[in-house]
Amino acid sequence: MAIEKIVMAMLATDASPTRDQLRGMTGEQLSWLTRDQLSWLTRDQLRGLTGDQLRGLTRDQLRGLTGEQLSWLTGDQLRGMTGEQAIPVLTNLYSRILADIEESKRRLNQATFGPDTAPVNICDTPMCIAGHTVNMAGAEGYKLKDLFGFSAAARLIHFASRPDVAPPRYDSYANEWALAYIEARAAEEKKGG
Repeated sequence: MAIEKIVMAMLATDASPTRDQLRGMTGEQLSWLTRDQLSWLTRDQLRGLTGDQLRGLTRDQLRGLTGEQLSWLTGDQLRGMTGEQAIPVLTNLYSRILADIEESKRRLNQATFGPDTAPVNICDTPMCIAGHTVNMAGAEGYKLKDLFGFSAAARLIHFASRPDVAPPRYDSYANEWALAYIEARAAEEKKGG
């Protein structure tokens, strides 16, 4: 009952909860927080949440988390958010993206995630790393995108496919930087495979 009073008080004042307050909340109680209140959460606060708590957040709330906030979540937290939804594992993810870019089958453009549904022909469809990752995962990738948005879906697929390395940024930045990340990961995959 004390937690419910804290949540209700925060909702009434738009205050941001402390990490200890968040730890005591159920997923349902967290779902009462607004997108604005969630956007104020710090790295420490987010890292203290469990998969069960995160599963209580609505799709709208999850989409309200910033790219920076999503980057603070651990792979276990992100996997905990998906429940029973399958997370595709893409072998040589970055080698495949790089080969398709070099063969003009894919276009890299960090300014756009890409289409909301899988395009029939991708060679003229500019997408960022997140868009290409989701697209390469096919129907399962797009199901994740529909649940969590491009950034979180790509992050989940990355952790399932390349848990050995930090994921790229999933926001707008120089295409050259994104390509350098893809090339570095592809080189690692070539050495390992």
